[in-house]
Amino acid sequence: MIEYIRADYKSHKLRMLAECVGMVLSVAVALLLAVTTPNPPMLYAYIGWNLASSLLMTCSFHRGSVGLGTMYLVFLVIDTVGLVRTIL
Repeated sequence: MIEYIRADYKSHKLRMLAECVGMVLSVAVALLLAVTTPNPPMLYAYIGWNLASSLLMTCSFHRGSVGLGTMYLVFLVIDTVGLVRTIL
C-alpha cells in the first residue's frame, strides 16, 4: 500500500493533493455537523461538500473511475440543490 501511494504521488502530485484536500473537507464538514447539531450551519456545510465533491469527482475521472466520478457528480448535484434552497 505504501509503495502504491509513493508511486501515485510521484506520477500525479497535484491529483493526490486534490484528493487529500477533498477528503479532509468531507471529514471537516462531518465534524462540523456533529459538533453543531441540532442547528448546523448548512450554508457552510453545503459549500464544503460542493468543494469536496468537485475535487473528488475531478480526480476520479482523471483516474478513469467512471463509477466513483459519477457518484461524486450526483453528490455535487444534490448538494448544489441543497445550497440553492438554503440561500433562497
